[in-house]
Amino acid sequence: MDTSSFFKAGAWPWGLEVICETVERSLAQRGYNMRSRDITARRTVKRDLYAEVSTRIVAELEAGAAPWVKPWSATAGMNTPCNAVTNRPYSGCNVLLLWMAQTAGYRTPRFLTFKQALELGGNVRKGEHGTKVYFVKQLQVHDKGSDDNSATRLVPMMREYTVFNVDQCENLPDSHL
Repeated sequence: MDTSSFFKAGAWPWGLEVICETVERSLAQRGYNMRSRDITARRTVKRDLYAEVSTRIVAELEAGAAPWVKPWSATAGMNTPCNAVTNRPYSGCNVLLLWMAQTAGYRTPRFLTFKQALELGGNVRKGEHGTKVYFVKQLQVHDKGSDDNSATRLVPMMREYTVFNVDQCENLPDSHL
Protein backbone atom coordinates (compact mmCIF):
# COMPACT_ATOMS: atom_id res chain seq x y z
CA MET A 1 0.00 0.00 0.00
CA ASP A 2 1.29 3.46 -0.89
CA THR A 3 1.78 5.24 2.46
CA SER A 4 1.05 8.70 1.02
CA SER A 5 -2.43 7.65 -0.13
CA PHE A 6 -2.89 5.84 3.19
CA PHE A 7 -2.48 9.12 5.07
CA LYS A 8 -4.38 11.30 2.60
CA ALA A 9 -7.33 8.95 2.67
CA GLY A 10 -7.54 9.42 6.43
CA ALA A 11 -7.27 5.67 7.04
CA TRP A 12 -4.70 6.09 9.75
CA PRO A 13 -6.47 6.22 13.12
CA TRP A 14 -4.35 8.92 14.79
CA GLY A 15 -4.10 11.41 11.97
CA LEU A 16 -1.10 13.47 10.95
CA GLU A 17 -2.23 16.50 12.96
CA VAL A 18 -2.24 14.53 16.21
CA ILE A 19 1.30 13.28 15.66
CA CYS A 20 2.61 16.72 14.70
CA GLU A 21 0.96 18.23 17.78
CA THR A 22 2.43 15.50 19.99
CA VAL A 23 5.94 16.05 18.61
CA GLU A 24 5.49 19.81 18.93
CA ARG A 25 4.27 19.51 22.54
CA SER A 26 7.15 17.18 23.42
CA LEU A 27 9.69 19.58 21.94
CA ALA A 28 8.06 22.56 23.67
CA GLN A 29 8.51 20.81 27.02
CA ARG A 30 12.22 20.61 26.22
CA GLY A 31 12.38 24.33 25.43
CA TYR A 32 11.96 24.35 21.64
CA ASN A 33 9.65 26.64 19.68
CA MET A 34 8.08 24.79 16.75
CA ARG A 35 5.76 27.63 15.76
CA SER A 36 8.50 29.73 14.25
CA ARG A 37 10.19 28.52 11.05
CA ASP A 38 13.48 28.19 12.91
CA ILE A 39 13.63 25.81 15.84
CA THR A 40 15.28 27.66 18.69
CA ALA A 41 17.22 25.94 21.44
CA ARG A 42 16.83 26.76 25.11
CA ARG A 43 20.58 27.14 25.49
CA THR A 44 23.41 28.04 23.18
CA VAL A 45 25.13 25.01 21.66
CA LYS A 46 27.17 24.45 18.53
CA ARG A 47 24.45 22.32 16.98
CA ASP A 48 21.26 20.92 18.41
CA LEU A 49 21.13 17.36 17.11
CA TYR A 50 17.76 16.67 18.76
CA ALA A 51 16.24 19.60 16.88
CA GLU A 52 17.80 18.47 13.59
CA VAL A 53 16.37 14.97 13.91
CA SER A 54 12.97 16.29 14.99
CA THR A 55 12.90 18.74 12.08
CA ARG A 56 13.60 15.92 9.62
CA ILE A 57 10.87 13.73 11.11
CA VAL A 58 8.31 16.57 11.13
CA ALA A 59 9.18 17.40 7.50
CA GLU A 60 8.52 13.76 6.51
CA LEU A 61 5.24 13.79 8.44
CA GLU A 62 4.14 16.99 6.71
CA ALA A 63 5.00 15.38 3.35
CA GLY A 64 2.64 12.51 4.20
CA ALA A 65 5.22 9.83 4.90
CA ALA A 66 5.18 7.32 7.73
CA PRO A 67 8.87 6.58 8.23
CA TRP A 68 8.29 4.38 11.28
CA VAL A 69 5.77 1.91 9.86
CA LYS A 70 7.28 -1.42 10.82
CA PRO A 71 7.50 -4.07 8.14
CA TRP A 72 5.57 -7.24 8.88
CA SER A 73 8.76 -9.22 9.25
CA ALA A 74 11.62 -7.30 10.84
CA THR A 75 14.84 -9.00 9.79
CA ALA A 76 18.08 -7.03 10.10
CA GLY A 77 19.51 -6.35 6.65
CA MET A 78 16.43 -7.57 4.81
CA ASN A 79 13.96 -4.83 5.72
CA THR A 80 15.35 -3.32 8.93
CA PRO A 81 18.40 -1.04 8.55
CA CYS A 82 21.66 -2.64 9.67
CA ASN A 83 25.39 -2.06 9.39
CA ALA A 84 26.73 -3.87 6.32
CA VAL A 85 30.01 -4.81 8.04
CA THR A 86 28.85 -5.91 11.49
CA ASN A 87 25.23 -6.89 10.59
CA ARG A 88 24.23 -5.06 13.78
CA PRO A 89 20.72 -3.56 13.38
CA TYR A 90 20.40 0.18 13.93
CA SER A 91 18.19 1.28 16.82
CA GLY A 92 16.35 4.31 18.16
CA CYS A 93 15.92 7.34 15.92
CA ASN A 94 18.51 5.89 13.51
CA VAL A 95 15.92 3.38 12.27
CA LEU A 96 13.56 6.23 11.36
CA LEU A 97 16.31 8.27 9.74
CA LEU A 98 17.51 5.34 7.63
CA TRP A 99 13.98 4.37 6.63
CA MET A 100 13.54 7.95 5.41
CA ALA A 101 16.77 7.56 3.43
CA GLN A 102 15.32 4.44 1.79
CA THR A 103 13.01 6.68 -0.25
CA ALA A 104 15.98 7.10 -2.62
CA GLY A 105 15.14 3.58 -3.85
CA TYR A 106 18.00 1.53 -2.43
CA ARG A 107 17.70 -2.22 -3.00
CA THR A 108 18.70 -3.16 0.54
CA PRO A 109 18.74 -1.37 3.92
CA ARG A 110 22.45 -2.04 4.55
CA PHE A 111 24.63 0.94 5.45
CA LEU A 112 28.30 1.59 6.24
CA THR A 113 30.59 4.51 6.94
CA PHE A 114 33.07 5.93 4.44
CA LYS A 115 35.90 4.39 6.47
CA GLN A 116 34.24 0.97 6.55
CA ALA A 117 33.85 1.05 2.75
CA LEU A 118 37.57 1.81 2.37
CA GLU A 119 38.53 -0.96 4.82
CA LEU A 120 36.58 -3.45 2.68
CA GLY A 121 38.50 -2.37 -0.41
CA GLY A 122 35.60 -0.41 -1.85
CA ASN A 123 34.70 3.25 -2.03
CA VAL A 124 31.73 5.61 -1.96
CA ARG A 125 30.84 6.90 -5.42
CA LYS A 126 31.80 10.50 -6.06
CA GLY A 127 28.94 12.93 -5.44
CA GLU A 128 26.94 10.59 -3.18
CA HIS A 129 25.42 12.08 -0.03
CA GLY A 130 25.19 10.08 3.17
CA THR A 131 22.67 9.95 5.97
CA LYS A 132 23.53 11.09 9.47
CA VAL A 133 23.08 8.59 12.30
CA TYR A 134 23.72 9.09 15.99
CA PHE A 135 25.55 7.04 18.60
CA VAL A 136 24.50 7.76 22.19
CA LYS A 137 26.17 6.32 25.26
CA GLN A 138 26.74 7.17 28.91
CA LEU A 139 30.36 6.94 30.01
CA GLN A 140 31.43 6.21 33.57
CA VAL A 141 34.19 8.71 34.36
CA HIS A 142 36.33 8.65 37.48
CA ASP A 143 35.58 11.81 39.45
CA LYS A 144 38.99 13.43 40.04
CA GLY A 145 37.63 16.05 42.42
CA SER A 146 36.30 13.59 45.00
CA ASP A 147 38.09 12.18 48.02
CA ASP A 148 36.83 8.67 47.34
CA ASN A 149 38.86 6.83 44.66
CA SER A 150 35.84 4.75 43.66
CA ALA A 151 33.60 7.76 42.93
CA THR A 152 32.41 7.88 39.33
CA ARG A 153 29.91 9.98 37.48
CA LEU A 154 27.96 9.38 34.28
CA VAL A 155 28.79 11.63 31.36
CA PRO A 156 26.48 11.56 28.33
CA MET A 157 28.17 11.18 24.96
CA MET A 158 26.63 11.68 21.54
CA ARG A 159 28.47 11.20 18.28
CA GLU A 160 27.26 11.79 14.77
CA TYR A 161 28.31 9.55 11.88
CA THR A 162 27.53 9.70 8.19
CA VAL A 163 26.59 6.37 6.64
CA PHE A 164 26.08 5.36 3.03
CA ASN A 165 23.88 2.66 1.58
CA VAL A 166 25.78 -0.17 -0.11
CA ASP A 167 24.10 0.90 -3.38
CA GLN A 168 26.05 4.18 -3.11
CA CYS A 169 29.36 2.29 -3.03
CA GLU A 170 31.56 0.57 -5.60
CA ASN A 171 33.95 -2.39 -5.44
CA LEU A 172 32.53 -3.81 -2.20
CA PRO A 173 32.89 -7.57 -1.71
CA ASP A 174 29.69 -9.46 -2.62
CA SER A 175 29.47 -10.79 0.95
CA HIS A 176 28.65 -7.26 2.19
CA LEU A 177 26.06 -6.31 -0.44
